[in-house]
Amino acid sequence: MIQNIRPKTCFLKIVITICNKIGNSMNRAFLFLVLFFLCVDSICVTGQQQGDVDGDQIVDLHDITALADQWLNGPGGTADLADNDGVNLSDYAIVAQNWLQGALLLTEFMAENKNYLADGNGTFSDWIEIHNQSGFPISLSGWYLTDDPNELQKWAFPDHLIIASNDYLLLFASGQPDTSYPYRDSLGYYHTNFKLDTQGEYLALVRGTRIMHEYGPKYPHQSKNISYGIGTESQTETTWIAAEEMVRVLVPADGALGTSWTAWNCNDTDWYLGLSGIGYETSPADYQSLILTTVPAGTLSFYSRFYFTVEDAAAVSALTLRVKYDDGFVAYINGVEVARSAYAPAVPLWNSVTTGGYYHPDNEAVVFEEYDLTPFIHLLNTGSANVLAIHTMNNDSSSTDLLLLPELVATLRSTTQQHIPMYFAEPTPGTKNQGGTPFIQSPDFSHPTGLFTENFTLALTTESSTGTLRYTTNGAEPSESSAVYSSPIPIISSTTVKAVVYEPGIGRGATVTRRYMKLDSDVQAFTSNLPIVVIDTLGSTIGTTSFCLSFSAFLDTAADAPAAPESGPVVSPLLPGASADS
Repeated sequence: MIQNIRPKTCFLKIVITICNKIGNSMNRAFLFLVLFFLCVDSICVTGQQQGDVDGDQIVDLHDITALADQWLNGPGGTADLADNDGVNLSDYAIVAQNWLQGALLLTEFMAENKNYLADGNGTFSDWIEIHNQSGFPISLSGWYLTDDPNELQKWAFPDHLIIASNDYLLLFASGQPDTSYPYRDSLGYYHTNFKLDTQGEYLALVRGTRIMHEYGPKYPHQSKNISYGIGTESQTETTWIAAEEMVRVLVPADGALGTSWTAWNCNDTDWYLGLSGIGYETSPADYQSLILTTVPAGTLSFYSRFYFTVEDAAAVSALTLRVKYDDGFVAYINGVEVARSAYAPAVPLWNSVTTGGYYHPDNEAVVFEEYDLTPFIHLLNTGSANVLAIHTMNNDSSSTDLLLLPELVATLRSTTQQHIPMYFAEPTPGTKNQGGTPFIQSPDFSHPTGLFTENFTLALTTESSTGTLRYTTNGAEPSESSAVYSSPIPIISSTTVKAVVYEPGIGRGATVTRRYMKLDSDVQAFTSNLPIVVIDTLGSTIGTTSFCLSFSAFLDTAADAPAAPESGPVVSPLLPGASADS
């Protein structure tokens, strides 16, 4: 079946007429190649994957040439790939749909098989899976596997091996000596003469001296019992709300709001603006590193609102709320309750405490507690009209601490039109790959998080040659509508930069955040026998009863001052020897 070709019908007829009047097959092939790139986005074919006109197990320029030579011939030719009606646009569409796809693919491998799949010797060797995606059996005589681009014929498949149509072949890469070739264990698995490197290396499937499928120049770092390969069905985990996220906070004075504050469209412009986590601590110091927005000591209850953007609500397959809290909470998404902790009151009021004055132990409060919100995915809105609202409760007014630090994590599913490299947390040796996580490079920043006195330009880079770098400078999570990085970013004031890489047809990678706090130039020359605490309120005023977003830094003036704590950000080389907290 061919669909969606009508808009280009006139142009196609012109190109076809020209092709028919050209005698030279290579000139005709060139025009067909032009036609191919015009058609590949507008033609959709269903059915068995085909397109290998010349029978060399890969769809490439040779097949374009063969199809051009047989253009408009009658039924039965090698290029008559569909419907036995002669060589026409239906056949050309099949070639376009399967461009550069080989019949045999290295679909999955595991380079750190700790205890996932044992070979016939009871050993957990590295393994490699090969899939025949064609509609016919393929002999492996003259085929090779290699982990060295300079030795393409490193390990030869035994001549008698045949992979049936749509079948899989599993081998172990255990590094057997050549004197044992062809080594086959008691379960019938063949073993190669090389092992796989967990740090990443070259891997290729070769026919004769021609590379049919490769992972090059090398595949990425591999982890224990996680496989790597290609697939079209993926799932990506993305964090919508994380630590240090922008949040609106209110310590209510009465119950006038009821539960209206949990709705997305609640007016919270006069609420305090800060960063999570939220709470207070008088003693001991269990939550010191977690609290970035402080509420008054003795607070019984406070409300918090976290806004987040959903690019495609239909793509969300799972949703998880992770919370560090003391002592109780009730959570809402877009006005509907979705989770509550133990001992939260059945009907929480503006000044509620936990039922029975329950005290959540500090050693448990600093560990994320997970709640499955997948049944509430239908509450999500595509776009920015989403809010996670949380009512946090103390156990009583004499409590020495109070804490809320949430994370909202979504699993997104997607299907691509071509095979893409992925990690698989649930390997599927011998069967179709599903639910992978695409490998997407994270962006690199030219400057680490820290302090600065002189303005500078921030460069963002990525090793990906196909990805698009998008970023924000206002602390918001980057999306597909965020600015595309094209030149260094001027940093002239305290700034939060978030960046992410989007890969076409795959999705987005992990967000990387860096914070830069500007100090006046006279701070470097300032002398003191005491440590210095610097606070930047980003232009806001700190009131006696209000909160505002701020960055803070601790500078130890002693000559033998220790380095910055591991839990804090890295300090910019612009202030050597300083330490910072933010």
